[in-house]
Amino acid sequence: ILFVCGLPESLSEEEISEFFDQFGTIEKIETVIDQDTQRRKHFCFIVFTSTEAVEKAVNGKNPPRSVVHKIGKFRLECRIPRRRPDRITYPRRNYCPGSHHCETPS
Repeated sequence: ILFVCGLPESLSEEEISEFFDQFGTIEKIETVIDQDTQRRKHFCFIVFTSTEAVEKAVNGKNPPRSVVHKIGKFRLECRIPRRRPDRITYPRRNYCPGSHHCETPS
């Protein structure tokens, strides 16, 4: 997976695919839509069919270093996304941390 940021709205998914296809076969491009504006956010994830293609796209650099690619007049920052450990989330309501004695709402 390759993380690409700096995507302008005017750059189509087809143009992104055409450019990054030079590094290897693309399985899919995942874009995120802002729920408030209904517009594509300025980043995407490109899923390649091989890890070699991702390494080519970042010129063999490991995270957190990034590589800038130019598509026309646009500069896109690319890097391998960092893996985050699973986060533990607690519900805000009725959460009682530690061994405190909390009242249960009725």
